[in-house]
Parts: sequence; C-alpha cells; structure tokens
Amino acid sequence: MASAKPEFTVWRMTDFMAYVPPKDDAILEIAKDQVIWREGETALLIGPGGVGKSRLALQLAVNQITGQPWVGLATCGHPRTWLFVGNENSCRRLKDELQSMLIGRALTADQFMAVQQHLLVQAPITPEDALIELDSDGGTPAAKATSGITANGRWKATLAKHRPDVLVVDPWEAVIAGSDANDSAATRQSVMELLATLRQDPTQPVEVSARSELNGQTGADDDQSP
Repeated sequence: MASAKPEFTVWRMTDFMAYVPPKDDAILEIAKDQVIWREGETALLIGPGGVGKSRLALQLAVNQITGQPWVGLATCGHPRTWLFVGNENSCRRLKDELQSMLIGRALTADQFMAVQQHLLVQAPITPEDALIELDSDGGTPAAKATSGITANGRWKATLAKHRPDVLVVDPWEAVIAGSDANDSAATRQSVMELLATLRQDPTQPVEVSARSELNGQTGADDDQSP
C-alpha cells in the first residue's frame, strides 16, 4: 500500500501535455467518444421511490458485463466486476430480478458465465448484513462480543476479499453516518472512506455508484420481506 503524500499532487504545463489518458476506461457512453461515465468516477442514480432504481442499476451491471446497451446508452469496455451492497432488498426479490434479467433474455453460455464471474451481490442473510452504516456499531451486542467485528470492519473485509471494479451502494443513505442523504459533508466522508479502502491497490481504478431516493424517502419498490 502506497503511503499518503503530505501535499496535493501538483503538475506543470508539460506534465499535463505529456499525460496519456487510459484508452479503455469508458463504462457508459451516449455515442462514440461521448463518454458519460469512466473508471474512477462517482455516479448517482436518483429518483422517487418505486420507479425501479435498484432494478436499473442491476440491469446496468448485467448489460455492461454482457456487452449490451442500457436504456439506449452503449456500455463499454471489458466486463467489470460489480459489487452491490445494500440492506433493503431481500434475497427473494433479488432472485426474481436476476431470473427475469438472465433467463428472460436468452444469454449465451459465455455471457452467462461472465455474469456469474463478474456480478457480486450482498445476500441479506444475517441481522448484521443489514447494518452497513459507516461508523455504526455494526452488530448485535452478542455478535460483537463473539466476533468483535463492526460494520466498518465488514466493509473493509468484504472489499479486500472481492476487489470490485464498480461498487454499487443501494440505498446510499443506508451507508452514510446518520443516514441523511442530504448531509453533503457526511456523503463526502463516506465516499472518501470507501474509495480509500478500495484503492489500497493504487493501480486499480474504481467507480462508486450510489442509488438514492429523492429527499431521502423510501419508496414502494423497497422489499423488506425475508
């Protein structure tokens, strides 16, 4: 892990002139050379509850992995490894969503195996799986007494194990300390903490995508059933 520098990175004019941008960093584009999302960038998918943001985000991952367009936009590049972390969608709902996306579109064997390899989704099995707020205690007293693991510890362990190219947090307010999606300072801090954990390998560009409700409201598409 590279040590942090005590000062900002500052370039001269010739440094910028000599900079060669990555050639394969596009994730999503409107048209050729009109990229709207690249590696290393943070994106937000925002809308009122019930419009299907979770489904759209999952469809984006599947379509990028399989090289198919998404809502009229071209997906780009090699299949990225996507990790979805959230606490509002049940395993039952996630299974239904994945079945409709994968079986309903008649993927080739290679495409199916690519999704199997590159799509990772948190399965809310234990009570601790629902506790994803940064800086929260992250577990019941009994669980913490046994394991000593907090929510922050689970984040670090999960990201270190799976090393995703794209991290999707759904819903975003669930990870922010205080759970207030309108708190810009807490939002910036949460993004910085997640990126700092993901970027322990300085050669790996990472995107963070967050699905959020307008005004922090939870909508009818949220499924809390087991």
